[in-house]
Amino acid sequence: MDLTCSECGKTYNVDESKMDRARGRVTCLVCGHVIVVEAAPVDLREKETLAGVDLRHVQPKIQGMSIRMKITLIMVALVLGSLSVVGGIATVQSGKALSEQVENQLLMSVRQKATQYSLVFERIQDEGLGIVDYASKIYGRKDIEADLDYRILLPWNGTDYTVFEMQDSMQQEILKLQRVGHTLQSIVSNNPYLDWGYMGTETGLAVFNDNEVTVKSIEEEDGYVVTDRPWYKLAKKAGHTIWTQPYVDATAHTLVVTCATPVYDGHRLVGVIGFDVLLDTMKRDILKIDIGYNSYAFLINQDGKALVKPDMTANGVSWDKEYTSENLTTTANESFNAVIKTMVGGSSGITSCQEAEGVSYISYAPLKVIGASLAIVASKAEVVKPALAIRNLILFIWVVVLLVSILIGMLLGNSITRPLNRLTVMADLISQGKMDLEVIQDSRKDEIGVLTKSINRLVISLKLAMRR
Repeated sequence: MDLTCSECGKTYNVDESKMDRARGRVTCLVCGHVIVVEAAPVDLREKETLAGVDLRHVQPKIQGMSIRMKITLIMVALVLGSLSVVGGIATVQSGKALSEQVENQLLMSVRQKATQYSLVFERIQDEGLGIVDYASKIYGRKDIEADLDYRILLPWNGTDYTVFEMQDSMQQEILKLQRVGHTLQSIVSNNPYLDWGYMGTETGLAVFNDNEVTVKSIEEEDGYVVTDRPWYKLAKKAGHTIWTQPYVDATAHTLVVTCATPVYDGHRLVGVIGFDVLLDTMKRDILKIDIGYNSYAFLINQDGKALVKPDMTANGVSWDKEYTSENLTTTANESFNAVIKTMVGGSSGITSCQEAEGVSYISYAPLKVIGASLAIVASKAEVVKPALAIRNLILFIWVVVLLVSILIGMLLGNSITRPLNRLTVMADLISQGKMDLEVIQDSRKDEIGVLTKSINRLVISLKLAMRR
């Protein structure tokens, strides 16, 4: 197709088969006027040749890394580098924040619970002192005559508990104990932490808050001597209120701890009053402490022996045998032993400890009223689970961004390298002396578009020079 410049009249021959679009523009080499060319559209995928060379699959020989690869790597490095830094900081900071939050929560929880249980045990001690004061006054009276029909456990005589020949001489003391028993009934029924209340005397008598049930239960056992019970002997020796180690109760045959206080008539010891707290009761209350993170609680005394522990049972020990509680300062775990020794010292705090299941947080606080210490243990792995979830989410985003950045980098690289490859092939053909070249149709306005126009002008100039 012949094409004439409307400004200067210069004539050009245009091969429509070489046009890659239906409408194009040619700049007149004489006057610089732009000539619009219209032709039937040609599919570039079918007609993209220069001098008989198919440019669709021609790649110039490159040594080293291509521009497309460099652009892709730059995209990946910038995006993933930034994401990795931000993600790493977020993971570390979230893990640290979670750990600090849980440590504060554990420490606050154990201190609150220690305060709560201290108040419970103080109430038991105060009620014990109250009934002791009442019993002392009752024992000081000489005018008690009415029988309240309240059953009293008589002393064991080696065969049974029916010492009829002693009842007359003990009648006055039995009447006094009946009144103490009624008061014990009232106290125990109004304190949910108390299971039994009782008083044993130097003469071997004993009275209980649930007189019929307990007395009948003990009478079915042989050899119950109230003055030989652990709570009686410890309180008598100390001369003041004491809390016992866990021992097996004679009636329920389960582990209990007892708050025991001696009763005096003037300077004469007449007996000991005790309040039992079942370890099952303490376990139901203390071991139900659950703040999540696979946590559990335990209670130790001032010697480091367990008072309450999840797996603690009587282990078949009978009521008339000594029960030995586990000493937690002598376990096989040295780091755990160190924590227990700190607890025994009356300190409050939180620390980490390596256990068989992994690292655990142990928060602890003292219960000074009974010379004990409460601890809450939580799994560190459970604590940092949310941080791990954040880390996994960041890793997922990291992989997605990696794929997207590679795709974007390749698309961006192709948008640059493909036209550069065409121009490189054209320049190579020109260097080989091939002059039957056609201009490259490109509407880009960037640097590559400018370079394409410059190459096109070079081709046209070479053609004109050849014609001359």
